Amino acid sequence: MAKIKNRGLVAKTGMGMGVLLFLLMPLVALAVDYTSLATINRGLTYPTDMAVSSADGAVYVIDGLSSRVLIYDGTYRYIGSIRAVESPVAVAVSPAGTVYIADNKTKSVKIIDPASRRVIGSLMKDGVTATFEFPRNIAVGPSPGNVVYVVDQLADSIEIFSGAGTYSDTIAGLEKPQDVAASDTELFIIDQPLVPDGAGSEAMLNGTRIQVYRQDNAGDFVLVTDHAFPTFGNNTDNGEYINLKGVGIDPQGNVYVSDSFLQVVYKYSREVLIENSDGSTSIDTVLGTFSGPINDGFATPLGMTVSADGRLFVTSSFDGVVKALGVDAIAGEGTWMNGTPVAVASVNVPTVDEGSTFILDGSGSKDSESEGSITSYIWTQTSGTPVWETQSTTTNSPLLDVTAGDVGPEGEALNFQLVVEDAYFK
Repeated sequence: MAKIKNRGLVAKTGMGMGVLLFLLMPLVALAVDYTSLATINRGLTYPTDMAVSSADGAVYVIDGLSSRVLIYDGTYRYIGSIRAVESPVAVAVSPAGTVYIADNKTKSVKIIDPASRRVIGSLMKDGVTATFEFPRNIAVGPSPGNVVYVVDQLADSIEIFSGAGTYSDTIAGLEKPQDVAASDTELFIIDQPLVPDGAGSEAMLNGTRIQVYRQDNAGDFVLVTDHAFPTFGNNTDNGEYINLKGVGIDPQGNVYVSDSFLQVVYKYSREVLIENSDGSTSIDTVLGTFSGPINDGFATPLGMTVSADGRLFVTSSFDGVVKALGVDAIAGEGTWMNGTPVAVASVNVPTVDEGSTFILDGSGSKDSESEGSITSYIWTQTSGTPVWETQSTTTNSPLLDVTAGDVGPEGEALNFQLVVEDAYFK
């Protein structure tokens, strides 16, 4: 967190009128550029899936070994769990904050109220609870539709439900689908077909493909492109996929895919996956990658999601952690970077009489990616007679008018701290 503190010095008048004196100290920045926003590990042993709420920033993580759904707040602090699902295997959150959890014991998808953390319903089909052979993953489309997509891996299909939770359609004919991500116009599906094992029979040997579907005017889902990738052990020297597991879409429409065997995440432009209808996508067209040694990158990234504000969350399942990354900028092959915003604070006068107005000024603050991209200015009074009813106040403007209170004949110092935020970081 980048913080700049301004410290005031006491001024005495001896005349019954309190005077406040401000002295600006050298700037102190307590953050640097990062390759990781956070590593979530409390309570986790083998995380396999996660989802992020755009309503309140909560992170929901499924721990496969303990069969629990753990919850972390927007600062990645553990705040509780959901115990109403016996065998959770997948989780998703709608833009409004409604939580969907796939329960492999009941073969259903349960709807959870985020406030009470209790089951309030299930996805429905023909008037009864919809059941699946194996609900491998869930995705929720953008507002206003909030359409729910369930990957039924053993049924080789994607089952589609309305935002109200009722069945509407099926994409059939897939081969062991792994994950799905939904944009305003397309579905991106990770499929893992059975491939020959060399002995005359078929076995799953990690043949993988990315399929892109789009709804036509009749409302039917039509296959747009089908990108096939090699089977286990083939062409890995060229960096091609061999075991895709997760897919996600960022706010700009870029598509992220994770490979659990090569232990990397790739970032593609939407246009590459859609326009190359001959399936010619290759590593050469990737926008960026994130990978590294087991303690630096990912160890078996089974689950992945991109939050509405552009953060990438990846399970490093073998390590027992979830990694949160800022991905608004990429600096070079293999390195994810987000420039930390820099807070610069000042005050318009050195002293002020009680009852008078002074201005806290954060206009010198800047974001390292682009000018004018600071999204909020958070001022906290750290000492002195309170000038607000609460300790902190947040504004979208860099200038904040403040009225000094009564401080007594000896005067006193008021201390303030400024924290600035861009779309990805403080």
